[in-house]
Order: sequence, then C-alpha cells, then structure tokens
Amino acid sequence: MLNLVIALTVGVAVGFFMPSGFMSKPKSLIFYTALLGLLFFMGVNLGRDPELLSKLAHFGIISLVMSFTVVVFSVISVVVLVKLFSGQKQ
Repeated sequence: MLNLVIALTVGVAVGFFMPSGFMSKPKSLIFYTALLGLLFFMGVNLGRDPELLSKLAHFGIISLVMSFTVVVFSVISVVVLVKLFSGQKQ
C-alpha cells in the first residue's frame, strides 16, 4: 500500500511541474493500455477460480448491493471531481 501512495505522490509532483498538454496523446494511450491490461489480468484471475460461481451464489444479495453502491458512489465521486478540477483550469 505504501508503494502505491509513494507512486501517486511522485506522479503528482512530476505532473505539477509539467506544462499542461505535455504528452497528452501518448499519456492517454499508455493509460488506456494499462487499464486494459489491468482488466485483462483481473479477468484471468477470476477465470482461474473454478469455484467462482458457487462463491458468488454464496455471497448473496448483500454483496450485490454493496458492489452496486460502490460503483454508484465511485461514478458520482468522479463526476464531482472532474467538474471541480475542470472548472479550475478554465
């Protein structure tokens, strides 16, 4: 966990000193490729678990409600943060 915090902190520090629009297209491509890779390997890990379906049925409706709540509030948070930070640049 500390490695993630350090990587995020270094990224924020580096991004603070770079001009806006610096490597925007390659950065978007790298981000998109990394996201696809992350989702791919998450799918591989899920697919390797032979008891996945029985585990999902065992977790029940509470896990479904919790995951739906996390997704909804994550989307709301992203929308609020994008509106907050996009308003400061203009």
